[in-house]
Amino acid sequence: MAVLLAVALTQSRQAHAQATAEPRWIWGVEQSKDNEVYLFRKSFETFIDNPQKDVKSATLWGTCDNEMIVYLNGKKVTESTEWERSTILDVTKALIPGRNLLAVRGRNTDGPAGLILRLTINKADGTKTIGVTDGTWKVTDNAGTGWESASYDDAAWRWVHVIGSLGIQPWGNFSGADGKMTAQATPADQITTLPGFKIELLYSVPKAEQGSIIVAVATDAPFLPHQLDRLVKRASLGIGIMGGRGGNSSGDIFVAFSTANNEISKTGGIAHLEMLANEKIDPFFQAVTSATEEAIVNTMIAAETMEGINGNKVYAIPQDRLIAALKKYNRLGH
Repeated sequence: MAVLLAVALTQSRQAHAQATAEPRWIWGVEQSKDNEVYLFRKSFETFIDNPQKDVKSATLWGTCDNEMIVYLNGKKVTESTEWERSTILDVTKALIPGRNLLAVRGRNTDGPAGLILRLTINKADGTKTIGVTDGTWKVTDNAGTGWESASYDDAAWRWVHVIGSLGIQPWGNFSGADGKMTAQATPADQITTLPGFKIELLYSVPKAEQGSIIVAVATDAPFLPHQLDRLVKRASLGIGIMGGRGGNSSGDIFVAFSTANNEISKTGGIAHLEMLANEKIDPFFQAVTSATEEAIVNTMIAAETMEGINGNKVYAIPQDRLIAALKKYNRLGH
């Protein structure tokens, strides 16, 4: 069964400036069925006269269990077949003055079904316009050609069924729902190449099954062993931010040590030790998480070309070309 969903989003001038809208999981019916498709639509006022001058960035975030194709003003902007990994995409170039239209084709292959989206438009004047999936979206499972365009008449479409808020089971939370870009590859179909060339995905690392990592946390703060044990566990949060999930075959080793308390090596008498109060440890938790994230990025960027056994060669990332690509696809400054 296929379902088409259309939504019309209207924001007042007051709502235009607020940045607290929370997306909801929605679907075409309360009880989903296997192999059903729905079409969703919503139009919204951006209060924009000139997108090139008035908009700093426009970030689309969302996912659909199981698959989705998203259109903005009739133009396909993204497609996803992996609901477990949310889509985060800059759609600034797809915006038009005044009212805009989001349209989604959602497909459920089996089990629970749901769609959740958030469009965050950051404006040059410092305000935001936010559009989210909620009860104001419209849906159908039967629509004619051009359903994704603004000119299509969706008067006969019904209102969607709201399942619940972000974080509910079975889906849980996803990064990027706050409208901020996180590290994520640019889809191949959105990369512009020279005539005669094309981009292909040669291999995608299984999200939970490949890759090992060793993290060493060093500090001169006076922590005792039980505190270092708590501290080093925060390294896993930094790995998670970078996309690591720790699969069954992943070999992960975390160690932590402190250079404080020099008297601990005394061989006789009484050793005097100092310990930072537990109430002061939170900034160090954050530091370990951030440092782990930064170390992974630095390792990837700073690595040099190297040749291993049997002539296997791994090439360094050309930093100038990487920066140019990030700028081109608006992946810097978020």
